[in-house]
Amino acid sequence: MAEYSSMASQKDLLEMELLKAQNSLVIQKVWDDTLLEADEKVMLLEGWAPTEQRKVIEEFAETNGVYYLAKEGKVEDNPPILLKNNRFAKLFEPIGALFSLPIYNEIDLTSFFAPFFMMFFGFCLADAGYGVILILAATIFKSRVKADLRPIMSLIQWLGLATIIFGIITGTLLALTF
Repeated sequence: MAEYSSMASQKDLLEMELLKAQNSLVIQKVWDDTLLEADEKVMLLEGWAPTEQRKVIEEFAETNGVYYLAKEGKVEDNPPILLKNNRFAKLFEPIGALFSLPIYNEIDLTSFFAPFFMMFFGFCLADAGYGVILILAATIFKSRVKADLRPIMSLIQWLGLATIIFGIITGTLLALTF
């Protein structure tokens, strides 16, 4: 038991060491992806950044004496996709990612399918009691899960609301029809 207590007291130290190790891996990946040219005196890096970050990147490069070349991405370059949705539609992005993300120049359909997915989920479950259970469970766990899972709990709350609505429409409460 004393051994566990001593380990628990070192939790902050262990988390700091984990962060250092993760940063070290990221830096190593950058070095691995760097092309060395001109007898290893010139280092070439290529990457993608959102257009909104262009000014920050340019300021960093100019401040640190880095030569850079910026150009717009093309479809054939297969650039990564940055989705821009409102708070409600952003909750449905993981569901959209299960199918496929839009190509670089395509429209993001997440905001269009989000309300219909919610409605379809509620239609399929259609039980007011189960909807209440979903909302209560998601609300309880929302404060107990890691920050990256909280949007999933919010999504479950919205799906629970749709389930309640369709449960009321169909007159179903905990699999009993009224």
